[in-house]
Amino acid sequence: MLNIKLLGIIGLSATIIFTGCTDDKNTANPLDGRQSFPVLTGETLPLSDSLLNPHTLFVIGDGLLIEDPEDSHFYKYFKDINNSSMTLVATKGMGPDEFIKPRNVRYDGVSDRIFIYDTSLKKGAYLSPIDGSVVESCILSDAVAREILTVGKCFIGNGAFENGYFAAMDSTGKTKEVFGQIPLRKYEGEDHLLDYLCNQTQIAVSPDNTRFAAAGSFSDWLVFYDISGDRPSKIREYSTYPSALEVKSKPNGSYSVDFRPEAIISYRVLAPTDKYLYAMYDGRTNEEADNKKEPDIAILQFDWDGNFIKGVSIPERVFYIAVDNDYSTLYALVRTDEAKVLKAYSM
Repeated sequence: MLNIKLLGIIGLSATIIFTGCTDDKNTANPLDGRQSFPVLTGETLPLSDSLLNPHTLFVIGDGLLIEDPEDSHFYKYFKDINNSSMTLVATKGMGPDEFIKPRNVRYDGVSDRIFIYDTSLKKGAYLSPIDGSVVESCILSDAVAREILTVGKCFIGNGAFENGYFAAMDSTGKTKEVFGQIPLRKYEGEDHLLDYLCNQTQIAVSPDNTRFAAAGSFSDWLVFYDISGDRPSKIREYSTYPSALEVKSKPNGSYSVDFRPEAIISYRVLAPTDKYLYAMYDGRTNEEADNKKEPDIAILQFDWDGNFIKGVSIPERVFYIAVDNDYSTLYALVRTDEAKVLKAYSM
């Protein structure tokens, strides 16, 4: 798998370039039949009473890890969704096992551990799925990628790179290989940060560490890679419209992002399971969202080879999703007029 192969080339003078990715692009839009997607109706779970201001959630075994910051911790770990008993996870602070700005979370099914990356500390931490305690951590001192996920003992992420959009990194976060090109890209030239800011993505890794996927936050770009060999190989790609964001560089070296009214809010969450990837798509323009148009969220199911399986619709203010391990229940954090609640939807 990618992590093993990369570990094998670290320290070698020769460089293995990530080539060999197919250029075939499937431009058929999985959202074409969106109006006929079946509509799901959810049930508010009692666990909602235990949440204050939840942001994200992840299925871990038979339970849920929910980002719901309080005074001392960032996450609440419910090992049984039918029981309000919880473990507080990710202590706030500057200590060895503490966090300032945890951002990227995934479950690594190979090592049976939870991974959390802190973008402020450039620290990756591996947590026990039993009690949420930190069992190992590492400092990614050389990391320049924006979003980072673990692949075994190495890492993969997105960002602004010279020869591609994604990077495979060693155990210190140093970029070893760059791969992936943005379809329908807007910015040409040397300023790769403009490409990144315009074409921001959600990323995901399959629990068995053999597949990598990315989806546009403001475009319908969705791409799948096989990362089980010594180089990523693009399996399938969907792309029919580009990002409408405008990015401008300022004299002081900073950048401003213009969220134009016509820019489409696209993929918001990628939720991985063993067999499938679930992509949450919004579809409203910035102008519609600013005018409080109610969303009609689409959930798209793909296998890890990028084949579209089916879609469902949730006409509610869903802002994060996760799917259980037998693919029968979708959990969602939903904004209501009164609060943010946790709902379950039968798939």
